[in-house]
Amino acid sequence: MNLHYVSNARIPSERANTLQTMKMCEAFADAGAKVTLLHPYRVQPAEMKAVKDVWAFYGVRKDAFRIRRVPALDLLPAAEKTGIGAAARGAFLLQTWTYAAVAAPLVALMKRGVVFTREIFAAAALLPMAGARGLRLVYEAHTLPNAKLNAVVRRLDCVAITGLLGGQLRGIGVERVLVAPDGVDLSRYERLPSRDAARRQLGWDGRPTAVYTGQLFRWKGVDAIVGAAKRLPGVRFVVVGGTGEELEKYRKKAKGLANLEAVGQVPPTEVPLRTRAADVLLLPNSAEERISREHTSPLKLFEYMASGAPIVASDLPSLREVLGPRNALLVAPDDDGALAAGIRDALDHPAESARRAAKAREDVEGRTWLARARAILEWAGA
Repeated sequence: MNLHYVSNARIPSERANTLQTMKMCEAFADAGAKVTLLHPYRVQPAEMKAVKDVWAFYGVRKDAFRIRRVPALDLLPAAEKTGIGAAARGAFLLQTWTYAAVAAPLVALMKRGVVFTREIFAAAALLPMAGARGLRLVYEAHTLPNAKLNAVVRRLDCVAITGLLGGQLRGIGVERVLVAPDGVDLSRYERLPSRDAARRQLGWDGRPTAVYTGQLFRWKGVDAIVGAAKRLPGVRFVVVGGTGEELEKYRKKAKGLANLEAVGQVPPTEVPLRTRAADVLLLPNSAEERISREHTSPLKLFEYMASGAPIVASDLPSLREVLGPRNALLVAPDDDGALAAGIRDALDHPAESARRAAKAREDVEGRTWLARARAILEWAGA
């Protein structure tokens, strides 16, 4: 069967959403679909312009699926430099709708099958055409769309990444909802060196090391890591992720902390070695925003579980759908003292930490991208 994955993201990108897209396209192909990924030409920052092989960057097989780039009017980078919110919003809408205007007729010309997208505006643009062409339109929701779009969302088959989000979609009248949290490529963790060997390879010293991987958005709770580092001067903190202004702001917050290193963005294929080398892995999401409390299904969560290192995570409803006291140490969110205490507990009780890490590794076995893709295709009737 044919699966047309419509993405409006920059590819390659420093954001986890494109890793999820690329791994899902590969998984859909491995599950038996003939996959075409449509995405727009977008203005790229310098870091991403340096990526010469997008397949190698994401660790995806080059022959797994087809990528087709289509035109779009992308004025967003220039608009963001003005600092004017209305300009940025207008540029975003212009880019989104010019891309959708080109992508929709291209999809209409494709053979029957499933059209899959993470973007609600793309789903709205594709909805009239999908029905007329006999295409099954599936929208993967990562948060609850604006209420003004409820009439559109009700007409879609929706994949929700958390059970809470799935319930909320049903609450606004969506009839077909599949809850499918994110997943992981376990093959990336099968041939990693030992923890000590990984540390030597990275040039890390013998200090106990706590690692965070991912973006530096406020709702990710990364400010709590700065506070925890101040409380634990004997622990080395390594923060992997972030680019540009976002990274510079974070480094300023951590200025003067000799035990915190914000290394910035690394290719996704290089993340497993760093999680393998960690003594503790940090997932300090904030409770202040709904997307964090109820809707997030972090890729890092499943990568952490696969790594074999103990996890210290915020005690939030979204994370409790996967984590509990048997496979992680849960602490109060938005509290650097609680985060520091959790790290200290994990380091001071290595046997218990090892048991939790082993349980996490066991629990993640069934949460692969391939298993997720198969479940979605079966649910979609493909």
